[in-house]
Amino acid sequence: MWWLIMLAALAAFLFYVSRKPDSFKIEREVLIKASPEQVYPHINSLAAHRAWSIWERLDPNMKRELSGPEAGAGAFYGWEGNKEVGKGNMTILESTFPSNVKIRIEFFVPMRAVNEVQYVLSRDGEHTRVVHWMSGPAPFVHKLMSTVVNIDKMVGARFEDSLNNLKALIETPAAAPD
Repeated sequence: MWWLIMLAALAAFLFYVSRKPDSFKIEREVLIKASPEQVYPHINSLAAHRAWSIWERLDPNMKRELSGPEAGAGAFYGWEGNKEVGKGNMTILESTFPSNVKIRIEFFVPMRAVNEVQYVLSRDGEHTRVVHWMSGPAPFVHKLMSTVVNIDKMVGARFEDSLNNLKALIETPAAAPD
């Protein structure tokens, strides 16, 4: 009889998981004391991401491939690294100076997924508000994982780290030469 209770509990849990939303969105933002025109080049160039992206710091030895234009639509960045960063690629789909960069990001490892990443820059007094989000479909496996692990908190913390690195990079004056 106990196995019927366990089976019913498992069925109820799986039903609950299946009823979760079919898509997700993780969003964070930062204020940077600079104009959108000053911030934009750091986001619009995937090569420039190396200076501030937390993913770069999680595996400094990862293999990287850059191709296409240096910045803007068509710029491509592929990576393969340790278990922290996995394997994937991203391509800038749209680039509107100085306010928006839209990226297609594809993950192969640790699990396959294709999502959209967007950076929206807007003037906020003497600052630029940078809103960064990633959105995409939430198949059953994603729904199951997000039931057990707070993916928004986990990935969102990485977004916050990256945005804070970008802020520090732009707001910290370059060291004067000796």
